[in-house]
Amino acid sequence: MIPQAHSSSNVSSAPSVVSRLRRLWFLLLLPVFAAAGFDAVFWTQHYQRVKSNDHALAEATVRIVLGRFAQDRDAQKAREGLLEALKEDPSYPSPRFYLGFLSEELEDWEGAITSFRAFCDLEPSSDRCATARLEIKRLAEVQTDSPQALKDFRYSQKIRLAKSALGAGSPKSAVMFASQASAIDDTRWEAYAIGAAALTKQKQFDDAAKFLGMAMDRAPADTKPKLQAALDQCNKEKQYAAFALAGAQALQAKQYQVAAAQFDQA
Repeated sequence: MIPQAHSSSNVSSAPSVVSRLRRLWFLLLLPVFAAAGFDAVFWTQHYQRVKSNDHALAEATVRIVLGRFAQDRDAQKAREGLLEALKEDPSYPSPRFYLGFLSEELEDWEGAITSFRAFCDLEPSSDRCATARLEIKRLAEVQTDSPQALKDFRYSQKIRLAKSALGAGSPKSAVMFASQASAIDDTRWEAYAIGAAALTKQKQFDDAAKFLGMAMDRAPADTKPKLQAALDQCNKEKQYAAFALAGAQALQAKQYQVAAAQFDQA
């Protein structure tokens, strides 16, 4: 069973040992700095700035966890990392926001709702809270709807992740999420279209063309012209890449006329 996302009942509110030591470090060294000729007023002010930013350690943990997740896409591991950030600083809102989405990816709907609600309790007037409330509404509907509604929700979730990965410059992750979406519902076209776009960015033109063909087989009539245009562009990029490669190889072999001809065709 996947463990539930954090709630205030299972995370201690006591400040972490690291956080306490971080504060004490400045106080203990103030006399040393003063004796060495450093400005004690400056270091006192610096300590107050650090003291006032109680979320610094938790924020750093969140950044590290999300950075790793962007690479390995291990949602369970990322969720455990965010729970550690909450143990370090239970009053920091951000981990709960991301826990909601990670719980969605793990299909832990109750855990996602719990995390989103806890986030809004801490940050009720932010744009992110508005987003969290929309997710809560969607998740509540999914849990009371038909199996087909749940299937549609899971599919749309993977499509959203694929689009996000593609927009963030991570085509490999986009292909992974698109493949997961097509595994959920192979009768729809969107996953194949996004996968084709990601494969084109990786210069895997033959596979991209195959995906676009599968998308066109599944797409409604009014979408097919756009997919055909994408296929034409894919073939053009494939041709350009082939001429450019041939030109570079000829240039390396000092076959300058051949290289010029290849580059002209590109």
